[in-house]
Amino acid sequence: MTTLLHRLLLIVTFTMSGLLGPSVLAGDKPAILVYSSGVDGILADDLDAGLRQAVLALEENGLFLGNPGEANEVGVNLFFKILMSRMHLQVDFGPVPGAPQGSPPVSGQLTVHGNSGASVEQLLKAYRHLATLNKDFGKPVPDHPGLYQLNVQKSGPPVYAGEWQVDGKPAFMVSANRLPKEEEPDFSGFGLPPEATVNLGLQLNFSSLGPLLDMAMAMDPQAAQGTAILEVLGLTGPDAMDLSIACGSTRDGSVVIGGHLTNFMKHYGGLIPAQGLAQEDLRTLPKDASAFDIQKFNLRGIPAFIDNLIVRATPPDQLPMGPDGKPVSPMDMGMQMARMLLGIDLKTQFFDYLGDTVAIYRADSTGGGGLFSLTGLVKLDNPEGMQQSLATIAANLDGQLSRLSMFGSQNHVRFVDWSSDSGLQMITIAFPEFPVPVQLTCAVVGSYLVLGMAPESVMSAARHMGSGVSILDNATFKSSKAFSSDHIQRMQYMDTGARLSDGYGLTAGIMTALGNYARPRKNAPDRIDSVMPGYDQMAESVRPAVLLQVIDGDTLSFKGSGHRSVVSHMTAFMGELTSSPFITTAIIGGVAGLIVPAIVNAREAAQAAEASANLRRLYMAVVQYSVAHNGHLPKDLKSLPQPGGYPEDLIHRAAYYPDTRKLDDIPNPHERMLLSQHIGNNKVIIAFAEGHIRTVSDREWQLLVDAQDHNHDHDHDHDHHDHP
Repeated sequence: MTTLLHRLLLIVTFTMSGLLGPSVLAGDKPAILVYSSGVDGILADDLDAGLRQAVLALEENGLFLGNPGEANEVGVNLFFKILMSRMHLQVDFGPVPGAPQGSPPVSGQLTVHGNSGASVEQLLKAYRHLATLNKDFGKPVPDHPGLYQLNVQKSGPPVYAGEWQVDGKPAFMVSANRLPKEEEPDFSGFGLPPEATVNLGLQLNFSSLGPLLDMAMAMDPQAAQGTAILEVLGLTGPDAMDLSIACGSTRDGSVVIGGHLTNFMKHYGGLIPAQGLAQEDLRTLPKDASAFDIQKFNLRGIPAFIDNLIVRATPPDQLPMGPDGKPVSPMDMGMQMARMLLGIDLKTQFFDYLGDTVAIYRADSTGGGGLFSLTGLVKLDNPEGMQQSLATIAANLDGQLSRLSMFGSQNHVRFVDWSSDSGLQMITIAFPEFPVPVQLTCAVVGSYLVLGMAPESVMSAARHMGSGVSILDNATFKSSKAFSSDHIQRMQYMDTGARLSDGYGLTAGIMTALGNYARPRKNAPDRIDSVMPGYDQMAESVRPAVLLQVIDGDTLSFKGSGHRSVVSHMTAFMGELTSSPFITTAIIGGVAGLIVPAIVNAREAAQAAEASANLRRLYMAVVQYSVAHNGHLPKDLKSLPQPGGYPEDLIHRAAYYPDTRKLDDIPNPHERMLLSQHIGNNKVIIAFAEGHIRTVSDREWQLLVDAQDHNHDHDHDHDHHDHP
């Protein structure tokens, strides 16, 4: 029986060999480099000593798996020891010297140096044992004692595993498509300070990964469009980005983060303001914020960025054309459709009102400090205009939802524009008679748009913004020394100590369970060592975590610091989970209540989804025709250009309701049917003039037809009302 480890060793190589071909070229750097210092380096803090001992005990005693068979048990335990060891994985693309003819131009190597609980000799002994239990683990390689070749009788590139010397010392190796290399890779590119010791690191060289992405795109019939999108995003092309990020430790007990993303500004510079974050930007955050994420971002540039992405990915002959014969901006067409639904021009009456600062935070005062207290802030250039736009959007959406009630809508969603006792004008999405544990709310406060999970959090945020006290007055935040002279584009902060008390009990339970599982089953230990450190030990040494993104020329650099203890961060994370039990309970209950009917109706839902998608594509073709003909609708579906991106027989299956008026001139477009299709089981899918798609019963469809006939549409052609 092939073991789990065998599958893990071979699957990556065989997958690559299926994707890559001889035309792939190599990059100058490793395409992928991953490093881990293992359990000894990652869990080196005194607070993690108990967890480290438990992990080493698991290595020594083995994972209890029931009775899976000796080969599987040996393989799984060997794999666990490898994961806990100091190791690195390197993948290279390009011609491989000495590789068999026909092998793909890709090679990879996993080098494992073991740890204090599992030496290289122990790893090799376990592997040799595995090789005697399973013949698929290969045969010895001549002239290389301790090295085995896997998949000897199988197609695909050769895979080697076993012993190899690195700097005169033995290491456990797994190498694909070539014999292992002796040298260690260069870890200096991870971007950590010189005095830091690397614990975890990742490098992705997209220039070297480009051939793989190109080959993957070549398998798609729309490969050219996909390649264009990847180039715009900086993943391929001459200016492809390189990503490096790592965390390490220093002698003072800190964990530091470093790294960079090269050529970032070449691709995303239009979305990054010229000025970085200043202390003044943080004055809107409350003093008791336990975590926040604030950044400088050109929100007004989003439509242009998306428009460029769509245009680059769409062949010129498939772009919508205007009356002058020139291509129409896809985003402009989308904004036109949204205007019929929302009542505003999203470009000029929403995006143009936005500023360049975005923040999200959690605080005790806005909901207990956990997930339920999430509050968002968006800087505005035109607060008055945004207030009017939001009111218009809410009125339009709520009006449409109210009118849908005559066709069976339960009105479980409403948009409420209201004023608090303090005079704060807010818009809330409410869920009448439905136990949804949130009421999404927004309000314009000064020059900011404030968003919260409930009206109370928005009102609390408004009070803090006018109090004159902020996170800049928080002693813990001051101790992080986050600000510098750098161009800080983004700052992420978490007060780890603020969540320790909430998460300590749950984390202690998990650690106790791990300690029991790690102890040997046959011989009781002479003493019981605690896996979880005492709360007072954690509280007195914990420090906040900070991560900065800094603009340096065209490069985005990462800089961060925090406490070295993994258990401390785990406890803080558990504190986040336990601080919002109502949300967790609601999600679990909702999933349990929905899963049975979802399974029962899966097939019907899939058929309806496919039909809806086809009808939406047909609707888009009608809208494109309208844009190209000064707003006029086609007389019939046969007038649409072919091909239209929809199934050819759809125009014969769909019913079309023409109108002599321009699309923008149709009153109440959310009630005016434009297209429909019968899908069986007495159901009809309808595309309305303003763009939304709805599935109704045959009776509801007939009511809509009758209402349409009585709304001064009797002079239009209704020959297509009957479904074929």
